Amino acid sequence: MVIFSLIIGVGAILYLFIELNSNIINSGGKANYIYNWFTMGGRDHFAILQNLPLIFAILIGVSQYYPEVSGKRIKLTLHLPSHNTTLLYLMVMYGFLVITSIFMLMLALYYSVELSVFPAQIGAMSLNAITPWMLKGLIAYFFVSFVAMEPTLKFRFVYSVAIVLFFTAIIHKSANYPLLLTTLLVSSLSILYSAKRFIIGEN
Repeated sequence: MVIFSLIIGVGAILYLFIELNSNIINSGGKANYIYNWFTMGGRDHFAILQNLPLIFAILIGVSQYYPEVSGKRIKLTLHLPSHNTTLLYLMVMYGFLVITSIFMLMLALYYSVELSVFPAQIGAMSLNAITPWMLKGLIAYFFVSFVAMEPTLKFRFVYSVAIVLFFTAIIHKSANYPLLLTTLLVSSLSILYSAKRFIIGEN
């Protein structure tokens, strides 16, 4: 799933700039395109990336935890000579680092082309838009981990519904950095609670 997400991400960025190049040609050149973009409120060329971080994070989270939890393979982890909560949290941090690495690679590719086409001001505007999308992806991954660690189906369902409602009502369209960073912190720490319940349930 990691390779799949990376391929789709790179493909989306390449498609984005192919389409952008076509729009620049149709506008009569880069200068005209940039002028029209600023004065006529042009469509953000990076809008195609909006939902990708969220989708990638959910897919990676599900593919990471579903086999471990449903197949009870995670029991093997709990028998290792270390604190159980620490081991489970390290598993979560591994997924977090993988997703963050994918996001960083996508950003590096995106801005290697973006800054060769547009001035830095547009690059700053796109970064200000893209960063919240990636934060939402990380939040979604932590929430997937939180639900996956919950040992009872009843509470998994309750948590899933509550998270979806919270996400769609407050987080999905928000670009408020304090709100997103606070939610990221809370969601990452909430895993400690569900991990503790999982350990008790397994024992």
